[in-house]
Amino acid sequence: MQKAVDETGEELSVNLAQQKKLRHDIDHLSDLSSSDHEIDESAKSVAAETQSTYLANMLGKMWKEMRIFGIPAYTKHAEEEIQHLRRKEKGIELELTVAEAAMSTAKRRWAGGATKEKVSLAKSGDEKDEEAPVPAGTAEAGSHTDVEAGVRDAHAQTVESAVLHSWSVWHMNYQQKESVFVSSLVYLLFGIVLAFAYKQARLKHNEPFQPSPRIDLQDREHRKDFSFSLFGCFGDMNVCLVGCCCPCLRWADTVDRKQLLPYWWAFSLMFGLMLLHVYTMGLSTLIACIVGITYRQRLRKRYGFDSGTLGTLAYDSMAWFCCQPCAVIQEAREEAAHKPGAEIGNSVGP
Repeated sequence: MQKAVDETGEELSVNLAQQKKLRHDIDHLSDLSSSDHEIDESAKSVAAETQSTYLANMLGKMWKEMRIFGIPAYTKHAEEEIQHLRRKEKGIELELTVAEAAMSTAKRRWAGGATKEKVSLAKSGDEKDEEAPVPAGTAEAGSHTDVEAGVRDAHAQTVESAVLHSWSVWHMNYQQKESVFVSSLVYLLFGIVLAFAYKQARLKHNEPFQPSPRIDLQDREHRKDFSFSLFGCFGDMNVCLVGCCCPCLRWADTVDRKQLLPYWWAFSLMFGLMLLHVYTMGLSTLIACIVGITYRQRLRKRYGFDSGTLGTLAYDSMAWFCCQPCAVIQEAREEAAHKPGAEIGNSVGP
């Protein structure tokens, strides 16, 4: 096991050394003054050996011209090779982690076995019981079993850690955590500023933020479901644009217009749950979908549609879990198919 750790560590060192060399070559070739000096020195050597200054100058100029075309091609090749080595580096690091974890687990098992043996000997004292001889190779077989079990445990732990690494910030390294925290803070501030600007713009110029009225649909009575298709997003480009780019804003606007939830409460609820996705391993996003389904059912009641049935719950769940922007846009556009004040169930509260 120690040999495996050493070999993997050596492979990682070679990989890092190759990356360093390629990076040094790129930097060296990019330094034109140093490159010119080397070419001039080579030209001087040619002049000294051939006794021809003209030949040396000609070769020097030719080498400098070749450098102009050669450096970009070599730099591109070297960058691609560095990227390949970096990808390979991650695999080697994973192998090294598994090997080290396996050895550490095996050492703990061996240490635990030795401790148990000492305790057993201390309890038995000088008492000797006749027992059947232990077959040769049993201890060795046991140690091999422990090693294999340690390797399996270490591999399972490593795979679990890799899965959690992509789902939860708490399983990332320090630099990644710091990056996620800073990104979340920037996203939070940007979201608040955008929400404030949207609300102010809506108060001053309300018409562009409202769905385009559909007079041909306003005379329809006894509707049982939404007037627009779930995938009819492009029927109203203003609503579609806001719903796709900022679904939290569009959803907050909709429930606020229907007096189901105040704008800032609605935006803070949905935006906060979405922002906490990486900190809750996706649980907050699940809660956000449940909130969306709940208020979609309340919108159904407000418009007098069927609600609370197994069919509507299944449809709304599929809409919010599979295509949230489409669900948000469909809910927003429904206002265009109703005359002002014609909604049923205006007394329905949040």
